[in-house]
Amino acid sequence: MPHPPPSSTDLAGPAPSPSASLPASPRSVAVVAAHGVGQQRPGESARAMVDLLLRPRPPEGTARYSAMRELPVRLPTHPVRVSPRPEAGRPDAPVSSSRWQEQSDALAQQLTDSHGSASYAAEYELMRGQLEGYASTCDPYDTIRLEGTHVPDPAPNSAAAANPGRPAVATPVHVYEMYWADLSRVGSGALRVFGAFYQLLVNVAHLVRLTLDHATLTFRGQRDWRRYARLHTAAVRLLTVFVPISWLSMLATSLGRLVLALPGAAKTLAVSVVAGAVAAVALVLLLRALHARGAAWWAVPLGAIGAANAASLFITRATGTDAAGGALLVDRVFVCSWTLVACGAPLAIYRAYETLRPGAFIAGAITTVLVGVASLAWLPWAASLEAVLGRTLTLFAVETALTLALWYGFYATGAVSFIAGVVAERRLTNARATGADPTATASTADATTARAARTTATATLALSASAVLVITFTLWSATLTASRPGLRALDPSQLHLVLPWFTPASSPRDTIAHYLTQILEASAGAGYPFLLWCLLGFGVLVLVALGPSLLLELTAPARPRGVTGHAMGADEPPARGLTAAASRAVDDLSEREARALDDGLRLLERSAILLFLANFVLQPLVSMLHWLDATTRCCAPVRGALDWLYGNSAMWVTWSSGVIVVAGLGLLLLRDRIGPLIDAALDVDNYLREHPRARTPRARIAERYAVLLRHLNAWRDAEGRPYERVVLVSHSQGTVITVELPGFARCERAVNPDLFPLLDADATPGAPRLALFTMGSPLRQLNQRAFPSLFAWMHATHARRGTPPALAAAQQVVRAADTGPLPPRSSIAAEHGPRPEPFGLWRWVNAYRSSDYVGRAFRNNADDSRHYRAAPAECAPAERAPADGAPELVAVRTDATGRRREFCLGRGAHTHYWNASAHPVAAALDQLVAEPV
Repeated sequence: MPHPPPSSTDLAGPAPSPSASLPASPRSVAVVAAHGVGQQRPGESARAMVDLLLRPRPPEGTARYSAMRELPVRLPTHPVRVSPRPEAGRPDAPVSSSRWQEQSDALAQQLTDSHGSASYAAEYELMRGQLEGYASTCDPYDTIRLEGTHVPDPAPNSAAAANPGRPAVATPVHVYEMYWADLSRVGSGALRVFGAFYQLLVNVAHLVRLTLDHATLTFRGQRDWRRYARLHTAAVRLLTVFVPISWLSMLATSLGRLVLALPGAAKTLAVSVVAGAVAAVALVLLLRALHARGAAWWAVPLGAIGAANAASLFITRATGTDAAGGALLVDRVFVCSWTLVACGAPLAIYRAYETLRPGAFIAGAITTVLVGVASLAWLPWAASLEAVLGRTLTLFAVETALTLALWYGFYATGAVSFIAGVVAERRLTNARATGADPTATASTADATTARAARTTATATLALSASAVLVITFTLWSATLTASRPGLRALDPSQLHLVLPWFTPASSPRDTIAHYLTQILEASAGAGYPFLLWCLLGFGVLVLVALGPSLLLELTAPARPRGVTGHAMGADEPPARGLTAAASRAVDDLSEREARALDDGLRLLERSAILLFLANFVLQPLVSMLHWLDATTRCCAPVRGALDWLYGNSAMWVTWSSGVIVVAGLGLLLLRDRIGPLIDAALDVDNYLREHPRARTPRARIAERYAVLLRHLNAWRDAEGRPYERVVLVSHSQGTVITVELPGFARCERAVNPDLFPLLDADATPGAPRLALFTMGSPLRQLNQRAFPSLFAWMHATHARRGTPPALAAAQQVVRAADTGPLPPRSSIAAEHGPRPEPFGLWRWVNAYRSSDYVGRAFRNNADDSRHYRAAPAECAPAERAPADGAPELVAVRTDATGRRREFCLGRGAHTHYWNASAHPVAAALDQLVAEPV
C-alpha cells in the first residue's frame, strides 16, 4: 500500500525564485476536469476522471494510482482583468448613438472604418467585449479536490527497461473540477425549457450575425458583402425584435378576448382570478421596492384574496338589478383595466429584453402605446356586449393582418439577402482569383470563409424562421382548441372585418370559434403545407445523416484497448479477447460510419439552402397566389389545388402540433442520450453571445476558470514547491472554454500577473508545465465551420492580428522543428493546426471517436484514410499490427516536436469518453501525468 501524499498547503504567495534548489522528491501533479455538454452535477466530472485513472493496470496487475480522498475547496473569485484601450479616452465610450447597435464598441468601430487603419483580432476582441462590461458578484466558487498518488512500478529494473521515463517513486496527484454548467444553463424545469426554446428558435439566428460582421472585416472594402451583411441583419432584426413584439401584442388582446367571450359564471371566476393575480404582482413589486421583510409578505396572499373577492362582489352587484346593463358595465371596466395591465406588463418585458436586443424597448413601447390608445378609444364604448366582443375580435384580426405583413416583409428581406449573399460571394471569389480587386489578396481561405459564413447565416435563418412559425401555429391552435368549449355565441353582424375568403359559420354558437379558426387558417396560408412537407423531408435527412451516430449514443462501445506510438502507454494491457483480424474488421466498420457521417454533414449543409428556399420563396409564393385568386380569380388552372391546400390548413396545423408533441416526448425520454446534440447548440450560443453585457455567460465562466488557474499557479506543497505540471482535461464545449481563456490571458498578461508563470512556463525554469487533453472537441468540425473568422486560429499558420508581437510570433517559432524523421502517415505536419505554443501549452493531446457528431480530428489531411482507424495497421514497421491472434493497440499520431498528439478511439459517438470503454483515454492521461517534462 503506497504512503499517503505529503501534506500540502494552499498558499497565495508568489512563485519561488527559479534559482531556488528543489528537493529530489517528485513534485505534485494537478489534473483539472472540465466537462462538456449535458446535465452534469457538481463534482461528477472530477469523480469520473478519477475513475478513469484508477482503471489502468500495468502487466503486474496492480493499480497505477492509490486510493483518492475527496476534499472540498472554496475559492474567492474576481473577474479576468482587461487592460484599458490606449486609443480611447474612456474604455466604455460608445462609438455609435444607434439604438440598434448589437455589436461591441470595438467591432462597431471596425465596421465603420472602411480603410482598416486599425488592427483587429476577431477572437481576442470578441472575448474582450464580453469581459469589459462584466459586473462580478464575487460569489465564491466551490469545487472539490481528490488527492492520491501515482504508484511507481513494483519492479523498477524491468520497468525502467520498458519505460525509462516513468518515475520510480510515488508522485502526488490532485484532481480538481472546473464546473460551468450552472453558468451556461438557463435554469431548471419549465424555465429551462422556455429558455432553450427561445435560444434555439430566436437567439441563434441573431448570434450568427457575428460571423457575417467579422467576415465583413476580412473582406474589408467589398461593398457587395457589406450590403449582404446589412440585409441579413435587417432580416434577423425583424425576426428577433419586431415579430416577438407583435406576438406579445396579439397575446394580450387574445387573453382579453377569451375572458370577454366566456359565459357569465365563468367570466366572474376569470375576472376574479385576474384581479387577484394583478394585486399579488403589484404587492410583490411594492414590497421589494420597500425592502420589506418578515410578516409584511403576508400582505401578498391577503391582498390577492381581497382583490379577487372585491372583483366578484362588483360583478354580482352590477348584474343584480340590471343584468344587461350591469354586464355591459363589467365588460367596459374589464376592458379598461385589462388594457392598462396589458400595456404595463409588456413594457417591463421589453425593458428586460432591451439588455439582449438593443432597440427592443423603444419598438415595443411604441407598439404598446398605439395598441393601448386604440383599445381605450374604441373598445369600451360599444353599445352592447356583442359589440364589445365584436370590436375586440376586430382588433385582434387587425393585429393579425399587421403581423402577417411583418412576416412577409421578413420573407422578402431574407430572400433579397440570400440573393445578395450569393452575388457577393461569387464576385469576391472572382475578384480575388483574377486579381481584379487591387486591394485584395487571392486566397483560397478567404473563399472558404465567405462560403462558410454565408451557409451558416442561410441555414440558421431558415431553421429559426421555420421552427418559430410551426411552433407559433401549434401554440395558437392549442389555445383555440382549449378555449373553444367556453366561448359564447355572437351575432355575425358584429364582425366588422370579414375577409373575402372567409366562409360563414354554421350557427351563431360557433361564430367566434369559426371566426378565430379562419384567422388561423388565413395566417397559415395555402403555402403552409409545403413548408411542413419540406420540414418533414429535412427531418428525414437529419435522421439519415445523424441517425447512426445517435444510435451509437444509446449503446456504449465495449472495446478497451491499449495505446502505442510515441511512447504513449507502451506497457498498457492489450485488447482482451480481440484478435488483429477482428480489430481490423471493427476499424473497417468505424471508418465506414465516419465516412457516412462526413457525407451526412455535407448533405445537411446543402439541404439547409433548399429549406431556406422553401421557407422564403415557395411557402409565401403559394399563399400569395391563393390570396390573389380569392380577390381577382386569376389563378384558374391551379385554383383547385390552392383551395384544397387552404381548406386543409387547419388540419395541417393540428397534424404538425401532434408531431411536435410526440417529438417533445421523445426528447424527454431520450434526453440523456440525444440531449447533448441540443445542449451543444445551447452552449455555443451562450458562449458567443454578447448580451447582457454585464452578465455574459462567457465572462462568468472565465471568472470561475481563472480563479481555479490562479489557485493552481499559487499552490505550494509542504516544501514550498509549485505543481510540476497541470493537466487540463476537457470534453466537448469545455475544450473551447479551456483553450481560449489562456490565449486571451496571454494577450492581457500585464493586468493578470497572478496567472503566470503557469501560462508561460517555457520562460520560467521550475514553473508548472501546462498540458491540455481534449476529447470530442467541436473546434474544427462545428465552430470553425460555422464561425470561420472567429476560429481562424485553428490554422497553424494563422497569426493573430492586434495581439502582442511575441504572441503572434509564437505561431511560427517551431516550424523549423517539424522536420523529424517520422513516418508520413503517422505524423502531424507543420501546417495542421492548431499550435499549442500561443496558448502556453507544453502538450496538446486530442482524442475523438469516429462517429462523434460534435467534434473529431483537427490535425489530419482530408485525404488521409486513417482518420478513423484506431489500429496502427499502416504505421512504421516497428508499430505494425501484430499477426492474427496477437493483441491490437491504438495508434497515436504526433508531430516532430512531440507537443501535438492525436488518436482515434474507434467506434462511438459523443458521450463515451469518460466510461470504461475509453481505456486509451486513461492511458494517455496517465502518460501526461507520469512522463518527464
